[in-house]
Amino acid sequence: MNNENIKHKARCNKLKGAIAETFIRWYKQQQGFKIAKLVNIGLNRKYNKRFCFLNKEEIERYVLSFYDVEEHNKTDLIDLFNKNINGLPDFICLKDNKISFVEVKSNNSKPTEKQERVFNILRNKGFDIEIKNLGINLEVEELI
Repeated sequence: MNNENIKHKARCNKLKGAIAETFIRWYKQQQGFKIAKLVNIGLNRKYNKRFCFLNKEEIERYVLSFYDVEEHNKTDLIDLFNKNINGLPDFICLKDNKISFVEVKSNNSKPTEKQERVFNILRNKGFDIEIKNLGINLEVEELI
């Protein structure tokens, strides 16, 4: 596979992931969840009424403000987020005073080892983690 084909495949995979995340975000919102997506510091942030991209400084203010949790558990959760921001699931979902997490994958991809470690920590703390894997087929024709 030549360099141009590798770049094209990478762009298609990124697009498939974005489509899958957009669908899951919409789906969870239709179920009544407030939903937040974590991103690393330095990436663009976008806000609207029901969806927010967060960096680690915004986690406590936005996510945990909706969650009725004892102070020591809140601190423990913030520490976990701060130490593992690259391994956290894609979405933090809030409904009925409960936090759950969703990881979105496309076309049978799997969570990384770091993600699996973080997911196990969250499960051991009593949080639900859903892994949603959507099959996305893109057929692109070049029109000249």
